[in-house]
Amino acid sequence: MLARKINYYEEHEYTGYEKIDAQEQIRPYTRPVCNTSLRRQVATLVLVVLSFAFLMVMRSDVYIQKSYELGALQREEAVVVKNNEHLQVRMAALKAPERITTLARGLGMVNADKNMYVSAAAGKTAPVAPDVDKTRTAMKKD
Repeated sequence: MLARKINYYEEHEYTGYEKIDAQEQIRPYTRPVCNTSLRRQVATLVLVVLSFAFLMVMRSDVYIQKSYELGALQREEAVVVKNNEHLQVRMAALKAPERITTLARGLGMVNADKNMYVSAAAGKTAPVAPDVDKTRTAMKKD
């Protein structure tokens, strides 16, 4: 079979060549005409879409960072509130009158039997409280 095909091509010559004019045969290469305004519009659209996507990613990143900061601040607030409550309880215990009298007795102090007032003008002690107006005027003079 192979031998027959070779003989077939040798016996039958191709005679279908067409004669072309010399002017038609040598033509300069011309690029196909492209729609550059359509390309520009598509490129602009792609750029706008990519910019929008980039802005959305940046926005979500900022949102995540702020939510982490908010969580940290809430935890810090809880610690400060707990510390404040502890300090208020301690302050109330320190202000208790029983504690103050216990400390005063530990320092050797005693309760007074009666109140004694000193008049600044006279320089004398009196067992009875002086008139309030006289005390105020004496304090103003000094």
